Amino acid sequence: MSKDRIWRSIFNIGILLYVLVLLIILFRGFNQRMDERAYSIIPFKTIYNYMSAIDKRTIRFVVDNIIGNIVLFVPFGMYLESFRYESKLIGKVYIILISSCIVESIQVIFKVGIFDIDDILLNTIGGTIGIVVYKCLFKLFNNHEKVKNTLAIISLSVFMVLICSICLMNIMYR
Repeated sequence: MSKDRIWRSIFNIGILLYVLVLLIILFRGFNQRMDERAYSIIPFKTIYNYMSAIDKRTIRFVVDNIIGNIVLFVPFGMYLESFRYESKLIGKVYIILISSCIVESIQVIFKVGIFDIDDILLNTIGGTIGIVVYKCLFKLFNNHEKVKNTLAIISLSVFMVLICSICLMNIMYR
């Protein structure tokens, strides 16, 4: 097997692992079953409510929610850029926006979360940051294959850290 084929396989495994983790977090991660369909369609309302009610008990929830929604979609933007690097930025941001809208819609339809416009905005910001990170890596390496190889290494490293963290939490909280 050639070196390029190995790297491509590692890259594809990284994408599959990311999608798997993303789906678990978005649709099962919080075991949040809703009794009724809920939604928040006023931009920045949820973020404002989080920020105005911050105290020591809620700071972790606020950080997890706001930062988590951004960080969760950074790899999405990086992978999207790796496939569509010749496309215009606005088209890629639109794909991220539509994908986030689909996720939020599925969450509310199946009552596993609420449809929150702020989540859509934060996810879109995260995906856009991912596109920018990919472009910066391309400027550094000046080669899309080297950027993809770097993404493969980062993806597998993050996945391994995630698995180790989950195992440690299971051991600590038995």
